[in-house]
Amino acid sequence: MIDKTQTLRSRCGIYLFLVVITLGIYAQTYHFEFVGIDDAEYVTENPHVLSPFTPESIRWALTTGYFNNWHPLTWFSHMLDVQLFGMNAGGHHLVNVLFHILNTLLLFEAFRRMTGALWRSALVAALFAVHPLHVESVAWVAERKDVLSAFFGFLALLWYGAYAKRPSIIKYLLVMLSFALALTAKSMLVTLPCVFLLMDYWPLGRFGIAIGHIGPMGPIGPIGPQAIAIRDHRWVLIEKLPLFALSLMASAVAWLVRTPPNVPVEGRVANALVVHLQYLWKTIWPSGLAVFYPHPGNTLPLWQAAGAALVLLGVSAMALRWLRRAPYFAVGWFWYLGTLAPVNGLVQIGRHGMADRYTYLPLVGLFIAAAWALPDLTDTTDRTDPTDRTNGRTWRRAALAAIGCVLLALTVTAGVQVRYWRDSVTLFTHALAVTRDNTLAHNNLGAVLLKMGRTDEALGHFAEALRIDPAYASAHTNLGKFMADQGRLDEAIAHYMKAIESEPENEKTHNNLGLALAERGRYEEAVVCFENALRLAPNYVNARLNLGNLLAGMGRWDEAQRQYLDTIRIYPVCRDAYFDLGGLFAKQGKFVEAESQYRQALEIDPGFTKAYENLGAVMEALGRTREAVEFYGKALDIDPADNEARARLDRLQTLPETRK
Repeated sequence: MIDKTQTLRSRCGIYLFLVVITLGIYAQTYHFEFVGIDDAEYVTENPHVLSPFTPESIRWALTTGYFNNWHPLTWFSHMLDVQLFGMNAGGHHLVNVLFHILNTLLLFEAFRRMTGALWRSALVAALFAVHPLHVESVAWVAERKDVLSAFFGFLALLWYGAYAKRPSIIKYLLVMLSFALALTAKSMLVTLPCVFLLMDYWPLGRFGIAIGHIGPMGPIGPIGPQAIAIRDHRWVLIEKLPLFALSLMASAVAWLVRTPPNVPVEGRVANALVVHLQYLWKTIWPSGLAVFYPHPGNTLPLWQAAGAALVLLGVSAMALRWLRRAPYFAVGWFWYLGTLAPVNGLVQIGRHGMADRYTYLPLVGLFIAAAWALPDLTDTTDRTDPTDRTNGRTWRRAALAAIGCVLLALTVTAGVQVRYWRDSVTLFTHALAVTRDNTLAHNNLGAVLLKMGRTDEALGHFAEALRIDPAYASAHTNLGKFMADQGRLDEAIAHYMKAIESEPENEKTHNNLGLALAERGRYEEAVVCFENALRLAPNYVNARLNLGNLLAGMGRWDEAQRQYLDTIRIYPVCRDAYFDLGGLFAKQGKFVEAESQYRQALEIDPGFTKAYENLGAVMEALGRTREAVEFYGKALDIDPADNEARARLDRLQTLPETRK
């Protein structure tokens, strides 16, 4: 009873330590902003997320491959955040932190139950909680998919440990459900059934291996409670067939929604080999971390790729050689390789060569190997005199001190790394400081600086991005926007055309080109551009509104009305769609219908000055002068500088029927 009480106290102490140390690193994110990379696409400018849980947004989340991913659960998570926090970025950040805390506790509990090794499991969880490579997954709102998928992945691991020790159909179904939910948050977890096979060998011992092993430095001793050994080893594979079927389906969907790679296969193979060692080095020495690492393309020397392949093969051979003497090393190493396989770059998604976020799950394998190897390496008890444990105690104390120093160093480093995520300028400036030829960082920093009015600096970054890659579509698009805002439409059109040459599938560039062409008076060409944008992204609200407005201006009213109605169907809380539809009805003299649309726009945005002004004009047309005065007055209450509303109000107040 005393032992159980002490163990319970130790567990509670570990839980508290893990929560406090994680909050110590990440609580600061509550004061952070959304950043200028992916957050707009995932949250702040995504109409489906901003109008959450409508039939259209739910259908979209379940079927879309937007941003090269199919992850409906992640979309639902972002929708729920919008419902709870609106555009308060701090709330979105804290949900990520909460999931990271839960993931840390689940990881600890899963390994404690599977191995019975309380303190080694705690060390694995502590390293997971504080490692700086995990900052990107936690501090970046758009990476909700990492922490959410890991939550269900670790939950599946916890249920699998329970199933392995005492099999039942209920536990197996819980494993399947958790795994399926993990895949709907991020398909990277397709290799999780392989992790379960590793767990079957060690620590669960389901192949009938002994739990007490002889390590490289001597006997390790009992590891923990053994699962039921399987006499027919084929069953260990057969029982996982449904899990592998889920993996196969998720892999097929991920393959269908991916963007074709822009790097030849030999460049992807070389990079995939090298990044395994780069991640290993950053695990040991986590410095120079950045939001984006440019892909090296075909520039990696053959000797680097060959050397990386030899190292990986050598470590794998060593792990297999020590399989029975130190199974934890093989399990940890192959956990790392296996969970990294879907994102090692062989199947390329995006322009990056590697990404810190991809280590969120794979590093657990390295932490397992380290936590279980430590007792081996510090066990220096004199084997000829088992009673002499003085030397062993000294080494253990030294090991504990070293662990404390490592955790402290990682915690401090992670705390510093988190601060780079407080805003876009800080994030991209840091990325430029620690990487070379980073086109994305230059371009995105330029876009942020342009919004801040720091035009000269912004143009310098766009120019640098194009110096590095003259065909870089995003830089051409941003320069096109700047030129269009300056009224330099021909230059804007030229930049948009270059962007489309490099990236013909970018719907936003087609939309921007359509706007520039329309302003230039080239209406038919603009219509084609908007239609191209909608062909690429049928739910692209801005393009649909722009097309509707252009068609309305060309007198093609029925076609314009269809575009506005389709926009409302896609995004039911789009105030501009109701406003523009009201304007279309007013042009046609359908003032009653126009009134209804303007009122709908005001329900969505009660501070919409222009809607009050236009509603006043409609009331005038309907002969409801007193109501017109009321609406003009509301427009002026919101915006006293609205000269149009003031002029209309002054005119109406001189009329006899208004003065009564």
